Amino acid sequence: MKRVGTKRSNVAEISSDALEARMDMRGRCSAGQRVLASLIIRLALAEVFCLHCGVLALDEPTTNLDRENIESLAYALVE
Repeated sequence: MKRVGTKRSNVAEISSDALEARMDMRGRCSAGQRVLASLIIRLALAEVFCLHCGVLALDEPTTNLDRENIESLAYALVE
C-alpha cells in the first residue's frame, strides 16, 4: 500500500498495487475510517521493516474507531 496526495497528516487516497484497488478518503469517510486507514498503512510499514520481529506495539489503536472497525483492526492484527 502507498499513500498519495496527503495534506498534513491526513490520508487523501489509499491504493494497493497487489489488489489493484484505490479508495479516495477525502470527504467520504468517517473519522474512524480515516484512523483505520492510517493504521493499515502503519501495519504495512511495520510488516516491511520488522520482518523478524515478534512484537508490535500499538498506542491506543482503537481510539475514534466504531465497533465494526475495531473488529476489522483486530482481524487484521491476527492475520
